[in-house]
Amino acid sequence: FVDDHRIFGTAILPAAFYLELAASAGKAALNANGSVAVVESFIVHETLVLPDDGVCTVQTVLTPESSEAASFKIFSLEAEKAEVWRVYASGKVRIATADSPKPLALEELRARGEEAISAETHYQQLRERGLDFGSRFQGVAQIWRRAGEALGEIQLPEPLMSETAYYDIHPALLDACLQVAGTILPPGTDTYLPIGIDRFRLYARPGTRLWSLARLRLGDGANTQTLTADVRLLDEAAARFDRAAGGQ
Repeated sequence: FVDDHRIFGTAILPAAFYLELAASAGKAALNANGSVAVVESFIVHETLVLPDDGVCTVQTVLTPESSEAASFKIFSLEAEKAEVWRVYASGKVRIATADSPKPLALEELRARGEEAISAETHYQQLRERGLDFGSRFQGVAQIWRRAGEALGEIQLPEPLMSETAYYDIHPALLDACLQVAGTILPPGTDTYLPIGIDRFRLYARPGTRLWSLARLRLGDGANTQTLTADVRLLDEAAARFDRAAGGQ
């Protein structure tokens, strides 16, 4: 399905895939036993271009720092250099006690939106900025936006429904949630891609329909090379599932 994630015509591995790799590896290596994995200080060092033909080998390496924490690096084997591995992402993962976040009033959040953006408009705007996402990465159903804030209704595309058991959160579903953050960028902004996440935490395994609330951090925005936003994901009850993340 990553063939549908193309930037300026080139298939690249989405940041959401790295996050799923790191969280899953951390839970397995640190023996989570009912706890949750928290990814922190996550950085994308370089864009991983996927070949249209052939195989791309990716490896996740964890280095324990304690019984409940580890640093990680995600490598890919260089296609033209045998046994040469290049690092593409890194960060830390730790095990935390499972808890329940404070719920948000979904209807109030939707009512605050001053502009409604359809899925067709959203993906047309992305194409105009060089982000050409195929059907399997078109999970945004609707967006309600106002200055500095956007709420998106997210639905995992039908062709990916059979794959949910393989992931804590399907990378295409998470990517669609992060797409909402791109709609709060100032007018005329150049193309932005996620390059870092301060903290990424999954409170419960989601279903296939979510709501993504993105807010631009005041003071971190205009006229800089990076923009920072906070993103929270909610289930349909807007209570049982909530992910808080701050990233660039």
